[in-house]
Amino acid sequence: MQNTITEFFSLRRMPSSRCAYALSQMREAGERHSVAAPLAERIEGACQVANHTLELELDWEQARTQTSTARGNAAQIDVELDQAIAAIARILDGELLGPAESPHTQAAKQIHNVIFPGGVVAVIHAPFEHQHIMIDTLVRRLRGELAQQVALLGLERHVERVNTLNQSFGKELQKTERPKVSYDQVTASRDALHVALCQVIAAAFEHLRADADVPGLSALLSPLVEQQQRTHDYLSRRRAVPAVDPGTGAELPADPITDTEPQLDAAGE
Repeated sequence: MQNTITEFFSLRRMPSSRCAYALSQMREAGERHSVAAPLAERIEGACQVANHTLELELDWEQARTQTSTARGNAAQIDVELDQAIAAIARILDGELLGPAESPHTQAAKQIHNVIFPGGVVAVIHAPFEHQHIMIDTLVRRLRGELAQQVALLGLERHVERVNTLNQSFGKELQKTERPKVSYDQVTASRDALHVALCQVIAAAFEHLRADADVPGLSALLSPLVEQQQRTHDYLSRRRAVPAVDPGTGAELPADPITDTEPQLDAAGE
């Protein structure tokens, strides 16, 4: 069995945001007291682990609570785009019921023959990339050679909406899916953060010996001691330990503990 540094510390596990805030404050204290380079590097490394853990937690939470955002929000915009295209088709269908000699009927027929030669279904059911290019072409023709007919039927607003949605559609299609994060990755990063905190403490006692630099050691460790005490206070009352804003330390509303997330231990591992 391999021993780890965490076995020799009674450091309470804390939300990653509390670790990140404590470490950022320790880094500032280290700069004020001009701590030795190895200790400063150890703190900086722990800060990077904390930031990475926060990013993983955010990715995990988004994946757990939201639908896939592969290709951005293209699927949602596609629904709105289909509705906008269908709205134009319905207006044209209504105008086509008029007298054949009517300018409105003739205009509707001309537009329909150009943009819906295969019917509206051929447009709205096309694959995303093909649909985007197709609609881009249709909009150019509606604004160009068919501009008079569009104006006669009062379709300008509808054409502009289709164009706006299609531009957004194209931008979303260019987005790629964020790498998927497993909960095992999150817990592994949290474990690494706990180890990094223990290593910072060990380095602090190595480079700021209590009998030589009491003020420096106290100033460096006080942010961590404060967050440890706050964590202890919540746990002793059997309450969930709320996360904090890692930049300011302000407490955030406590999230309900789910079955997929382990509760914080009272101390250590």
